[in-house]
Amino acid sequence: QPTSQAYGNDRLLVVVDTSGIHELPFTFCLCGDAPKQDIQLLQLGYYPASQKRPSTVFTMRVLDAFLVSNRECNASARSFYNMLRRTTNAAFPHMVPDRYRELLRVSRQWRNMKARLFAGFGHRQDSVKPGDLAVRCPACPQPELNLPDNWKEDRERWKYTRAVVMDGNFTAQHRHMKNPADDVRLADGHTFVVGEERYKEHLKLKQEWPTENTCHDHRAVLNTAVSRGKYEATGIGAAACSRHGFFQPHSTVDFQLGERQINMDYIIHWIFAFLSGLTQVLLIYDIMCQYIKRLQERFEKSQYLSMPAGLNILGGIGQFHVHGHIPRCFPRFSLNFIRYAGIQDGEIIETLWNKINGIAGSTRGMSSAHRHELIDDRMNDSNWMKLTHIVPTLVRKWRRVCKELPPADQKFAELEAKTDAAQGAAWLAAAAAAAAGRHAGVEALDMYAVQPSPLPTKKEIQAKLMEEELQVDDINAGGETSWVAAGLRLEERKLSVAYTARCVGMQSTDAERIGLADQRQKLARAIATFHKAAERHFGTQPLRHLRSLPADQTRLGSEWDLVGDVPQIPVHREDIHHLQPETLALALPSTFGAEYLTRHGLTGLSDKELQLRKGQMNDCLQAIRIGIGHKSMVFRKKVRQATSTQARLRSFDEVHVADDALKKNVRIYMQARKAAARLFLPGDRAAEMAKASLLARYRTIVGDDLKASTTVLEPFTPGLRHKHEAWFWSMEDTEEGRGVGWMEDFNRMIFLRAHARRERWREEQILVRFEMECTVRYFEHMAADWMRWAQAPLTAGHRAFAERQAAMWRSLRDHAVNGFAEVLAVHQAE
Repeated sequence: QPTSQAYGNDRLLVVVDTSGIHELPFTFCLCGDAPKQDIQLLQLGYYPASQKRPSTVFTMRVLDAFLVSNRECNASARSFYNMLRRTTNAAFPHMVPDRYRELLRVSRQWRNMKARLFAGFGHRQDSVKPGDLAVRCPACPQPELNLPDNWKEDRERWKYTRAVVMDGNFTAQHRHMKNPADDVRLADGHTFVVGEERYKEHLKLKQEWPTENTCHDHRAVLNTAVSRGKYEATGIGAAACSRHGFFQPHSTVDFQLGERQINMDYIIHWIFAFLSGLTQVLLIYDIMCQYIKRLQERFEKSQYLSMPAGLNILGGIGQFHVHGHIPRCFPRFSLNFIRYAGIQDGEIIETLWNKINGIAGSTRGMSSAHRHELIDDRMNDSNWMKLTHIVPTLVRKWRRVCKELPPADQKFAELEAKTDAAQGAAWLAAAAAAAAGRHAGVEALDMYAVQPSPLPTKKEIQAKLMEEELQVDDINAGGETSWVAAGLRLEERKLSVAYTARCVGMQSTDAERIGLADQRQKLARAIATFHKAAERHFGTQPLRHLRSLPADQTRLGSEWDLVGDVPQIPVHREDIHHLQPETLALALPSTFGAEYLTRHGLTGLSDKELQLRKGQMNDCLQAIRIGIGHKSMVFRKKVRQATSTQARLRSFDEVHVADDALKKNVRIYMQARKAAARLFLPGDRAAEMAKASLLARYRTIVGDDLKASTTVLEPFTPGLRHKHEAWFWSMEDTEEGRGVGWMEDFNRMIFLRAHARRERWREEQILVRFEMECTVRYFEHMAADWMRWAQAPLTAGHRAFAERQAAMWRSLRDHAVNGFAEVLAVHQAE
């Protein structure tokens, strides 16, 4: 510490700078007309810690450095000042003058003045109104800021929808103050936290409107009355634009207990106050299914809440939280089905809390005013950083639109082509009516819910499969077509026997082994009968050729569980046991190949088998679709709703039965596909083109194609809402498929989901272009405002600062114009 406060004729002041803490002599002007000492220090670039007789000053760069350190590194005033003390004297930091309390007071003043300065209040005499110091979203529609003068005449009025997401944060708590009367507010409601006095008057009403809970017991509902005795505020509630993540001005409140309606209603009141003529708002909230029930009534009966006349409110739940609700909440509140929502997850505010949580430890013990100012500053800084990155953000959105829209269009077109025209039109009309009637009641969207008919039991499925497997055909009856068709059914029996042989192992019972032997005997007799009947069509020479062929190319041993093009395993005849007829080749035209059939004039048989193979593949695809639908229903209705381990295990037994049926049909399909490919003559151009067309229509089935459909199982799972269904869902149903009632409901779900996905991407295409235009207009508006303020009759410093701000906004505008033009030229969404 200095021994004297004077050095010659000067006065020693403590100077806090980024280079350290110094004691320097200052000479003040003592003339009669000289400014006060604090003003003289300000003119030199030093901010005084007091007004009458300053003894400590801060350089403006150290105050700026503290604000940046606090925003980027969560540095508290104590940590920052300790850093300066250690920078000044590493050996004796505790002997450096302690000006921590002065830093707390001065940084609050500096933060407030900087906010006023950059909002233009250093250049105009207007009083600061609620939210005036907040950085606004340049891409969201805001009348008088970024919309054209004739925006109300636009035919696409739905674009002018304000999309807002609300949430609560219980990390930002605040302890009771010892002396609340000493609290001084520098910015009461000027930025994001609402004005204190009016909010407290609103809370005094203590109006809660309890409703019957028709959903799960969500935390936000259960915690509404939970007391936190040592805390004045248990957390904060806030709102942000759901498409870009900008905190909304004057829309942050303190919680006194839990996340109550009375708190969130006040947020919505100010959201409505800043609509400035917009007539539609999308509100996204974790428990919107319960919150929205008596919203209109609560606003009508409160003198502190108001709602614009004719406002259309669309209520939704974010894509992450919606799967924590009961199933019926999904079609009613998921953003997938809300018209004009575009593509968004509704959870962006969850990513913004990290900024606030970083200072929660510091603000917990601050004065109420200081805490609110620091929260305001953090939110404003978050908005500013979002603003500086808005151009690359919209560029990424546009690239994603260009990538995702064409597949969504194509997938829906395929489904529309395979669906009966009248049925598809009826589904689309119902979807349009539901979207139009949603404002009257969200129940209109229940048409998107899965409401299947009763599912067949496991015993019924097993009985049906056994009947099909044991069916015996009269192979000698009929002509060539009947004989080939009988051969295809016999081939399917071989696959079934091969699977049974794999399941019957060394640990099987005598009855199971006897049953397998009986199936093999019947199969061997059927194959012999089939080959004898083949002599009428082939003669005896081809059958002698057949005996020299290797075993059947379709083996169902360990590769049964594999799906797709299974590599062929060469098998030699000496490896074949005479009691394994399922390994013998059948005398079908495809077994001999197109070259052999052409050389011996048997192309008629080839044509007939090809047509029957197509029918066989169609039947298999229909069975696969039904199997996936059935497995999905079992998962949703039984496995997911099982209340005990025993019930869950029984449900999984049904899943395994469905899986076995699926794999059987996949093997039959893949065998038919390979057989059909052998019926085209190699080297013949027309035949090669026809073969390519067939294989393009009947594609290979892979394992992912057989998963239970997320449309029914988990349509709201994050990351899956844009996933398209497997290719075979766009092929027409057979008569069998059209006869299954719950399968029609399943097809309707896939159809409507694809339609909703396409519509959301089309909306996103329009919205992103619109937001690009809004962003450019916002930057132009801000540049024009600063140029107008630069013309005011103020000092040269005022003009220089205003012109620099105008130049910055023009640079942002040029950056946006060039960035948008470049991406629009390269990436186009048809």
